[in-house]
Amino acid sequence: MSNSNTIGGRLFNIPSPVESYGAFPVSYRVERDVQAQTITVTPWRINPESYEKEYGSRPFVFDPAAIKSHIDLGKHWGIHTNWALESRFGWEDLGHLHSVFPQTNLHKNPFLLGRPLHPRVVLFFVPFEESSIEEVAVLVYSPQSMPPEGFSEFVEVRSRVSLYNAVLPSIELEMGFSCAAGESIACVARLIQPAYETNDMPAIETRSGVLYLECEAGFLPKTKVPIVNGIANFNWMALGLNAGDVGLVKVGFKYFSHKTSASVEVV
Repeated sequence: MSNSNTIGGRLFNIPSPVESYGAFPVSYRVERDVQAQTITVTPWRINPESYEKEYGSRPFVFDPAAIKSHIDLGKHWGIHTNWALESRFGWEDLGHLHSVFPQTNLHKNPFLLGRPLHPRVVLFFVPFEESSIEEVAVLVYSPQSMPPEGFSEFVEVRSRVSLYNAVLPSIELEMGFSCAAGESIACVARLIQPAYETNDMPAIETRSGVLYLECEAGFLPKTKVPIVNGIANFNWMALGLNAGDVGLVKVGFKYFSHKTSASVEVV
């Protein structure tokens, strides 16, 4: 196996107890190819007979460009891809990968996929549609005694929620606290750089994309708005509301669950 270094996004690892891996514990070698703009993941284990390390013969190559050319992502925000390596077919067939492209609205968590995540899971986080492979963060599950390989460093995390907050952009929503009945107020949504920001990541102020909007009272003329230079502008209208009513405005992404909200009182 060739050596590779950490370039751009880090490799994140959730260490798990060996007994959660069923037939045999599996770890991974993760290699990033900046030239080809791909990430190759190769499972490895300790051979139960020879007790020597062996690598799977069917590595998986994550190629965002190929994915976007075959699946219509609708020019929306980023990709979250879940590749579960199933062990029920045995070590030689450990390469049957199941891809999931969760689509969500502002109420649902796209990571609740209808079935429990298998412990042999590799997650790729592409924060922005135009992200280069250097910006993609990778999460793997591996036994505590079998740390992942291929990167000069990896970061241990204890929950997927804390990882999502670290690798995916957040939103800050600014709007007035009050609005006259029948009138409208201007709203501004700003992107916040992911916490795992590296030196080669473009500034959040250069980003574009799409935000989805929703409100529980009042009216939004648009349900999705473009992000230009890290900012999205839209209006909320207090139509059909009376003094004392409260409108709750939500903004979020389509392909992952980061969202924020703000309330406005009708006067």
